[in-house]
Amino acid sequence: LFLWHTTTGQQSAEHTPIATMQSLAICSLTRQLGQLSLQKPRLSIALASSNVCRFDGQRQFSTEAELKDQHDDIDTNLAFTELDDPVDLRLAELVDAPPRKFGKIPPRIKNARLSKMKVYEGKEKNIRGSPWKLNLVCQLAAGLPVNDALKQLTFCDKGKAPLAFNVIKRTANLADIRDGIQPSQLEVAECFATVSTMLKRVQFMGRGRIGKKYHRHANFNVKLREIDFELKIAQAQSRNQKRKWFERYLIAKHEAKQAREEFEEMAALEKAAAEVEQNRTKKM
Repeated sequence: LFLWHTTTGQQSAEHTPIATMQSLAICSLTRQLGQLSLQKPRLSIALASSNVCRFDGQRQFSTEAELKDQHDDIDTNLAFTELDDPVDLRLAELVDAPPRKFGKIPPRIKNARLSKMKVYEGKEKNIRGSPWKLNLVCQLAAGLPVNDALKQLTFCDKGKAPLAFNVIKRTANLADIRDGIQPSQLEVAECFATVSTMLKRVQFMGRGRIGKKYHRHANFNVKLREIDFELKIAQAQSRNQKRKWFERYLIAKHEAKQAREEFEEMAALEKAAAEVEQNRTKKM
């Protein structure tokens, strides 16, 4: 749970009771999450959501009833998700397992699993600028899920951040067009810049001397890979990380289901429109 407090122009809010209430909130959240078990395969994502506290200018916590009403208004099925899928149950078992139960996963097993994931590549060539400076932006997005990488690039002050944002977004759209994979199901596996063609120019200096200068260009390369959520949960170092990856899995599954239903609906409408057009041409 998150705590909000306000400050006025004349008098600032006291910090001692706020710290006490924060510790009570953390204990309450830990106790509620600890009650999750496989006997009742039901996961309440509302307890771990970032929008669980209603901000109305007062210091208060949201009750469980308010949380349920909040998620009903959002019209999502993730507030109380029934785990009836065998894959969901297997992932729930991994979440409840001790963090270091499987130890360090051998690289051959990890690489074998990742080789089966779908990969999408995006490029942008001959970008005016230094590749070393562009690599600073690449390091910011590499290794993150696509949604997190886009958020980071949105608030990055670097000049090439909008370009990296557009390339990653374009590649994610390509995955949706080809295989119906949503951005929440993808991660930035690789993101780097390489040296492109450099333009040599004359540099005029004092006392009649001349030298060489270079107009540098770079190539931007990004590789998006489908997320193996089971591997991510098994590699997590703490229970909190396991729960976060399991929540990401449920959200990605929900978004993929919505996108698939929308695609099927659009296909049915296009088919019906084609039939109507065909019947009209026959009557003419």
